[in-house]
Amino acid sequence: MALNIERYKGFIVRVGEAKVKVVNLPDWELNYIAFPSRQKVLYRDALMHEGARIVKVTEERIYFQG
Repeated sequence: MALNIERYKGFIVRVGEAKVKVVNLPDWELNYIAFPSRQKVLYRDALMHEGARIVKVTEERIYFQG
């Protein structure tokens, strides 16, 4: 099962049902999604396929750039 990736002006804004949120840091563009439980690999693989740089994966969120 592949997840749909939605982009706006080149930026990923939605992965499947998860809306992308932005961490407000002054000198670092960092985004994250909160994903449904037990679907971590599916969401991570979708982001990697789109060329996003995965920064950290927790039990509830994936932090990425791109």
